[in-house]
Amino acid sequence: MKWIWLLCTASCFAFAISPTYAEKINRSDCWNYGKNKSFVAPVFSLDDENLSAKDCGKWDRNNEDEIAPWVAYIFGKSSCEGLILSEQTIISHNFCHLQHRDFTQGKELKIFSGECVGENCHRGRGLLSQKVLDVKKVKIEAGNFYHTFVYVWKAEKLRFTPSLKPVCLWNKNSQIDVKDNFYYLDNLGKLNSSQILAEDRCYGDKFERYQCDLYGNSICTPKSGLSYFLLINRDGRFYFRGLADNVYPSAMLVWLDLLPFTRQIVSASNDLKVLP
Repeated sequence: MKWIWLLCTASCFAFAISPTYAEKINRSDCWNYGKNKSFVAPVFSLDDENLSAKDCGKWDRNNEDEIAPWVAYIFGKSSCEGLILSEQTIISHNFCHLQHRDFTQGKELKIFSGECVGENCHRGRGLLSQKVLDVKKVKIEAGNFYHTFVYVWKAEKLRFTPSLKPVCLWNKNSQIDVKDNFYYLDNLGKLNSSQILAEDRCYGDKFERYQCDLYGNSICTPKSGLSYFLLINRDGRFYFRGLADNVYPSAMLVWLDLLPFTRQIVSASNDLKVLP
């Protein structure tokens, strides 16, 4: 009975302080419905390709079971998956809260990435000598009701190899090109081909308020297995484009388009830069 009372109390309290989250809005009444949002792409450098990191996103993929070279695992008492963005920057989803807690409590975190040699490996990635130096929690707000966050980790300087290299941050426009190849990265670090659906497919006729914030800021794909990261391949380079939302319908998957939030991510990094 004690547990039942605690659960009821917690759920009732959550509902009491956030009643608007349960309210449904007609599709046509959603404040973002029918609006074509256009976001200015970031300028990382003045060279022809405007890359977030030198030689990022290039990968000669040999087979479908090969682990992507930008996959890294932050390991404390347990591990979580992240993406290498530069020599000192790794980004992860908010599910890495346990590793964040371990680090803030003074525990040393390990990094697994690159080629697995010997027995000291994790999910096919080898233990690196570099350690985690710092972490910043970056809050992302897509409106008044939708909030999430990412962790931006600072590592000792990584040494890039063919099996350890950064993925690019998206540096093009906000439009979705059907000619691009989209992939979701599974929890084993492998790329799985996906397809882009019309954004309406991910939403019903009734919107919750947080969905109204997401609408116009999201990318819709068929639901896949466990995945946090959406990547795009354009002209032979892989780019990090979307972050999995925590709540989504059963048949489709909603991804938060990270383009509008690139500057926030870069500002939390030690070695990524965006030009004014």
